[in-house]
Amino acid sequence: MKQLLQAIAEFRAWQEARFPGRNPREISGEWETWYGSWQDINTAFRKVLLEVPPETADVHLLDEMVYIIARDNECEYLAEELSEYPKWFGVLCRHSLHMEVDEADAKWQFASYLPGCECGHEIKELILAFAEDPDEYVCRRALLAMPYIYPDKAAYYAERFWNRTLYAPGQQEYQRMAALTVLHRVQSPLLASYLGKAKEGGTFLRQCAEKIDEESDSF
Repeated sequence: MKQLLQAIAEFRAWQEARFPGRNPREISGEWETWYGSWQDINTAFRKVLLEVPPETADVHLLDEMVYIIARDNECEYLAEELSEYPKWFGVLCRHSLHMEVDEADAKWQFASYLPGCECGHEIKELILAFAEDPDEYVCRRALLAMPYIYPDKAAYYAERFWNRTLYAPGQQEYQRMAALTVLHRVQSPLLASYLGKAKEGGTFLRQCAEKIDEESDSF
């Protein structure tokens, strides 16, 4: 545990030296991948998963683990590794929803890995909380995971995401692309209607609709 906390402290020190006074959400690009000691973090993270019972972890350790998962958002090594440890995954997944510092780049990873993690229903149902997250990308990734956890609810959420207007037009287009994808995955009878609407939308939305049309025709 001390090894991981020290490795994360060194990453934080590097971040502050490289980007003084800026929090992670204010730094653009794949800046986290520039850090040269990720292997030390990966090794220490795995050691905690193997040796520390998650129920004994204090809030500081949980905060730091979610923080470093968020910083690993390009490679997703830590989230993938974590998904092999259902108890730890459940604890950190739930913790990410209640932190004082919002780590959206961890939450969308948790939403994405929830379908494949062998955790219990009480953890799987957190996908509904991620779907209500105010961050556009978090809720979009939760919607895309919905068919694999709650296929009976997926069409309902897809319609909601299509029709709500919470985001700028560009982001709303991505929300609608996700909605189309989900309707296609669950073979919803609503799909044909929304494909028609999509063909009157922006370029990416039209392309998404055309691709789904092609895939449907191939069956």
